[in-house]
Amino acid sequence: MINFGASVMIEYHASLEKCFETLDGHPDLGIEVEHIRSDYLSFQHRSHLIFYKKLNKGILIVRLLHKCMDAPRHFN
Repeated sequence: MINFGASVMIEYHASLEKCFETLDGHPDLGIEVEHIRSDYLSFQHRSHLIFYKKLNKGILIVRLLHKCMDAPRHFN
């Protein structure tokens, strides 16, 4: 059984930050999600999908959704 206490939350948050940094340095790791918006990309990190767009320098994270959520619904 997984414990969802503070230590798990802190570790998950740290892993998300590391993932954001990785995407910032390698924005082409994501996949295009033209059905949502032509300039958005998506990357799965554990139980979440990170939606972002490439900028001249870095990325802009536009949404962070649980993978079971209906993503198109949250962009309309």
